[in-house]
Amino acid sequence: MLKILPLALIAIVIGVAATEYQSPFEIPKELQLDANAMTTEQSAQLETVKNENARKHHAIMGGIIGAVFAGCLALGGSLLAKRGIPVATLSGFILGGVGGAVGGYASTYLLHYFRVHEQDQFIEAISIHGAFFVPVAIALALALIISRAMSITSAISLVIVAAIGAGMYPLLAAIIFPLLQSDKFPPDGSANRALWLALPILFTAGVMIRQQPKTNTSDSAKVEDQKVPATEPESDDDDGPGDES
Repeated sequence: MLKILPLALIAIVIGVAATEYQSPFEIPKELQLDANAMTTEQSAQLETVKNENARKHHAIMGGIIGAVFAGCLALGGSLLAKRGIPVATLSGFILGGVGGAVGGYASTYLLHYFRVHEQDQFIEAISIHGAFFVPVAIALALALIISRAMSITSAISLVIVAAIGAGMYPLLAAIIFPLLQSDKFPPDGSANRALWLALPILFTAGVMIRQQPKTNTSDSAKVEDQKVPATEPESDDDDGPGDES
């Protein structure tokens, strides 16, 4: 537990910090006009540029969050398994960064899509956050499989648990932070974002901790069985040849 929980907390803190990262993409000067002075075509161009800038910005943000999420938990999982530590950590950061970038872009695309095609707010929130966390969880699973720190079946369960955590977030956020928007990427408010990250990260870490003791117990039992020395059969004849009367 002590090997993975501190890493999970580090991932949450760095992830929240990454959400404060401001967009490096600017609006072209020719579109920096007063709204009343813009033509319909210019307004449409401005909206397109804003949406594309948001997708690129959130892809970068998601890449950072995904790299830290998958990298830290892959390191924790390999430490628990006591194998493949360098491979798991490196592949976790790389694959997590890719998965987070894809998820960040996809989540922002869905956010803009739902502005035009309205759906139930809960369905929108689950779709937006699931589109981000599932690719990151898949990256984590692949890192653990590649490093042989976890079986395929166990690694797949991490993806399912991360998806459950992402799905539970809108429900809890509506109760804990009713005045903040939870159907955005990322959500409003630092504490709200901490909850957004904590649910899938801690759920995943918890499953990894629960899976590991069973493996360790069976391995130690096998080792103990191998260490038991074979006992020599005792002779029924207690008298030596020189004891005959």
